Amino acid sequence: MRKIILIIIVVVIAGASFIPILRQSFNFVVVQSATALAQKTSSSTSRVKSFFKLNQLDREVKELKTQNAELKSQIIQTKDVERENTALRNEIKLSARWNKQYNLQAARVLGRMPKTYWQKIIVDKGASSGVQNNNVVVYRGYLMGVVSQVLPNYSYVDLISANQIYIPVVLEKSRGTGILKGGLEGLFMEEVPLEYKIEVGDAVVTQNFENQVVAGIPVGTVKRIISKKGDIFQSVQIEMPVDFTSSEIVTIISNK
Repeated sequence: MRKIILIIIVVVIAGASFIPILRQSFNFVVVQSATALAQKTSSSTSRVKSFFKLNQLDREVKELKTQNAELKSQIIQTKDVERENTALRNEIKLSARWNKQYNLQAARVLGRMPKTYWQKIIVDKGASSGVQNNNVVVYRGYLMGVVSQVLPNYSYVDLISANQIYIPVVLEKSRGTGILKGGLEGLFMEEVPLEYKIEVGDAVVTQNFENQVVAGIPVGTVKRIISKKGDIFQSVQIEMPVDFTSSEIVTIISNK
């Protein structure tokens, strides 16, 4: 029985190859199947290629982002260096008038005390750079403070706005002398004899005392005159033209 069925199938296939209609139908089925298979294979290949292209694009985008971040970092660093160099040149230029008689060296402000930022700062120059106690510190051509403690590589500076230091000063026009004193209420020139006539707007500069203070450093201008009947001295409130809290580069002045 199996032999008979096998013979019939062979005969049908052989006959189909000779009958045009059956042959065409057979070829159509074969071609359609091959075409569908080719399309499926092409679609799968295209998807695989697209997947790898997307991965490659993703890697390139990440690399570009990294390069962009690095370039931004370099630009920021360059601008910061330029800004610091400009501040350094300006500070040296403003302090140049004392260069012949004194030693000048620029110093960076390393930090401020959180609770006493208006009283003390730390600079990056110390004993190894020749800094000594009582050296005067200037910012933008104005008296900023006095070195109070020196360590090998950095120093502490007491600001004139603090109440720890007393510096002899003189009024530029009247030549009246007094003592510079700071505090929470501001900066004052105290113990000015009554015989000196003080004018609002008059400049206040440092006065040399036992070679410890450099003379002629601007401090500020007279903002208000304070005097009471019966006093033998008068006081002056001083207006400071610069903000010490924003200082980054300062100048340390010391004797040669």
